[in-house]
Amino acid sequence: MQKLRKKKLSYWAAMALGVAVSAPALGQIDRLQRINGTNPSVAPGANLDAGQQLNGSLIFQGTNLTSSQVELHGADSDGAFLIRPANDTPITGIREIVSHRNGVAIASSGGVFIMADENATPVQVSSQDALRVLSTNSLLYVLGADQQLRTIDNNGAVNLITNSVGSTADDCVTQPFVPGTGFPSTIGGDTAFISAFGVVGLSVGGGDITAIEVEGSRRTAPCNAYSFNGRVYYHAFEPAGLNSDQIFSTDGSTVLLQTFNENAFSPTAGGTQNPSFQEFGGRLLFTANNGAVSNGEGSYDLFSSNGSSNGAQLLREFNRSSGDIELNTGFEFGNNWFFSVADDFGTRELWRTDGTTDGTVKVLDTAGDPVFNPSSYAIFDGFLYVAANTQLLRTTAVSAPLAVVSGIDESVDAVYTLGQQLLVAASNDLYTMVAEPNIAIENAVS
Repeated sequence: MQKLRKKKLSYWAAMALGVAVSAPALGQIDRLQRINGTNPSVAPGANLDAGQQLNGSLIFQGTNLTSSQVELHGADSDGAFLIRPANDTPITGIREIVSHRNGVAIASSGGVFIMADENATPVQVSSQDALRVLSTNSLLYVLGADQQLRTIDNNGAVNLITNSVGSTADDCVTQPFVPGTGFPSTIGGDTAFISAFGVVGLSVGGGDITAIEVEGSRRTAPCNAYSFNGRVYYHAFEPAGLNSDQIFSTDGSTVLLQTFNENAFSPTAGGTQNPSFQEFGGRLLFTANNGAVSNGEGSYDLFSSNGSSNGAQLLREFNRSSGDIELNTGFEFGNNWFFSVADDFGTRELWRTDGTTDGTVKVLDTAGDPVFNPSSYAIFDGFLYVAANTQLLRTTAVSAPLAVVSGIDESVDAVYTLGQQLLVAASNDLYTMVAEPNIAIENAVS
């Protein structure tokens, strides 16, 4: 006997079965729901996408609306919740949250904390004010506010790296919030690349820093290091020969000067002083100003490199005297890298590149306008979501314009993909969506 039963299918599943249905409106989400969790007085804010996933939860810093303190929180499918150590003291002054073996490590003004899973109580492993933390196979490298470098092993033992006494003039130590500042990469195992204390060097197994010397001159103030194809790329000041800031790479033993058309990348007003690096499509994207490119003093340019000393290709000249390009806060979608570029007045615009000159273009919305001030990105259910200019936008195709998502009547701060759900931080609320709107169809089954 045949029975008719109503079955819920998503739009995409219905299309796969050949069922004629209307596509959901691009700018509408009717499954977006406000969630509170065990602590509804939490404002996730723009720090949501700076968190780390831990099993089924997101560990991040948010504002406790009761105390107005920014402290450690978690979020899952039920909402946001407060995370505190056993003594119930708030973890505040959070500088960085990183993955650490099977858990997360938190660098804060109150020290370094470890969480083994989302339900575990954070354990303090160091009381030193921490600016940065790097996790290797069995060690945590911790850059302290006292401008010294320490390691913490699996047993909690703390070791001071004796030749890591910092200098107050070292800009890389005093700018802990810049992605890549300090020691962002490991070359392998427990060998850390150190770009701090006026030294480019290596620490093996937590040992003293071995400086990498070139032609008898030590490069100083290295910043924004990035690991790519077995080498670390960084910007540093060369006191001998060039006597200026340049971009270099090292494999731990040899150092190469990165060039374009046989010319070194020349720092001008804001040029290579804050470079940004990002691996994409098997190549290294980076930003710099080059003396061989006649686009004006201080202009920011986007390059792509195969990693060799003279392997850079110019993708785009932006012809701006100030501002910067943020590559490593971007997102890959549809074989394109999405990133933001600041104009001379500090307003950021969304761009994308497929790694070619012609494919490096500005992203527009459905009104034909630039997408201003993008703050975070997420891919969910085949859509690219962007939190930008207090709104949530999305698109299904890399070349299609971004449409504003309706259903949120608050200022959007950040968006994040957590497993099978989308999290949206908006003002003092947290929203979630678990799937595209379902479509009811009649389906004959036995």
